[in-house]
Amino acid sequence: QNTRTPKLQLWQSKGVDVVRVLFTEAHATRAGVRDWVALDESIALAEQYGVKLIPSLEEHWGHCYGPEKTCAWYQGGYADPYPGSFNGFDDWATEVVTRYADSPAIMAWEIQNEPWTSCVHPLFVDILGRIKVADGTTPRSLGGNDSGGWSFLDENSNPDVTWVTVHGPYDSTTPITPFVQQRIDWAEQLGKPIYVGERGYRTCSDVAMADFYTQTMAASRDAGATGFLAWAFGWTDVADDCDLDFSPSSPTMDTFSGF
Repeated sequence: QNTRTPKLQLWQSKGVDVVRVLFTEAHATRAGVRDWVALDESIALAEQYGVKLIPSLEEHWGHCYGPEKTCAWYQGGYADPYPGSFNGFDDWATEVVTRYADSPAIMAWEIQNEPWTSCVHPLFVDILGRIKVADGTTPRSLGGNDSGGWSFLDENSNPDVTWVTVHGPYDSTTPITPFVQQRIDWAEQLGKPIYVGERGYRTCSDVAMADFYTQTMAASRDAGATGFLAWAFGWTDVADDCDLDFSPSSPTMDTFSGF
């Protein structure tokens, strides 16, 4: 079932300004052929309803989007297509960014959701350069932070990184943890804006979750973050079900308009 239209309508009505999404090659492939319908419609609806998108162009963790990535992949294997795809990740990044470079719906490009391992540097340099060539004006981000073993300061000092991001934690009610504050401070040291790309709270109470987001979004803004993305919206989520997701009817949806 296509839920894009009701989702965009809901987000607009609740004051959601920006949504982070996956734009992997799997999203533009159907029955073994290139099919842009889903991504084209997502872009068109975001433009129509005035919701900005931050597309992440690949997924580290696999799930439905190819295998979980390894050091061999980050060090050059990303140029090889994996089963069911047409291109290596390098060519996909060029293809998708070129297609949507002129869309006012694109807030920023992310290389990948949560790049992991200590071997990420070759991928970062190559893909950042490709995104910059395809779209020289839209901000560019790595898509995660250094929890996987790479250097936050070294990799984000690349001049082709124009926005910095931080993810997590998901198990603390402290609005700004030392981990997050340190990365906000590092971003200020680098002279680059930073946004909280993922932050969540696992709880069995939707009211407690809404209170958490109200406090944490305000604290993140006051600490110097320029944006905040909650983890995670679930279209079919069940109320008070003890996970990280919040549903369309959750009181969390009423917290965003104040920011």
